[in-house]
Parts: sequence; C-alpha cells; structure tokens
Amino acid sequence: NEPNSTVYLTNFDESDFLSIRMLLGFTQTMSMTIHCLHVGTKKDKWEEIKMNGLKEYFKTAYNNTFVECDVLTPEVDVLQAIAAYITEKNITLLSLTRRKRNFFEKYFKPDLTRKLFYNSNIPLLVFHS
Repeated sequence: NEPNSTVYLTNFDESDFLSIRMLLGFTQTMSMTIHCLHVGTKKDKWEEIKMNGLKEYFKTAYNNTFVECDVLTPEVDVLQAIAAYITEKNITLLSLTRRKRNFFEKYFKPDLTRKLFYNSNIPLLVFHS
C-alpha cells in the first residue's frame, strides 16, 4: 500500500530541522499527512513550549503544509506508547533522526532506532545527523 501518513519522532535537536525539511520534500509529492511526535519520560512544561515553537516553525517555513504536533508522556513503555499512537492515528510510515552516540551512551542507553526497527511492522525512514 502507498503510505498516506507519517510520524516524525523528534527530540528537539538542531538536526531535526534538516531532517524535517528532507521529510517534507519527500512527502510533498505523495500528499501525506505529517505528525510530529515527542515522547518524554515525564510531564514537562518545557517540552510543550518546544513543541509549540516547532509548530510555529512549521507555520512560518512551510505555510502550505499541515503538521500535527503532539507530546506524549507515557505511563508504560515508550515503544508501547509509540505503537498506540501509530494505531490511533493510522500512521503508515515512521521517521526519525539517528544521532551519533559515544561509547558510554551506546553501552548504558539503548538505541530507540534499533528497538523500533525490530519491533515495528511499518516502514521506517531513518535520517542520519
């Protein structure tokens, strides 16, 4: 099936803006619905402020593109929260930016991209920073 909606997982990093620009260039030819999602570990007012800033960026930089932005603070596992969001919004493509990590980050903090690759049943579009 042809993808009709995508979700971009953001961590409010500078490289997200480049990835989002590439994603919008990719999706404009297919007229896809775009969702921007941040999954936090706890309820944080700063995450809401950052997401509102990202919404404003979309409005000013890409005025003809509608992007739905959400922040999740799951009570359960992050992967389960993302899977529930994908099911609820009928997402057909999952996209995110994979960041370079040092040895300690690789060892002590599991890689979300790798987890999503093995646990997702929809296509995954990965941008590299």
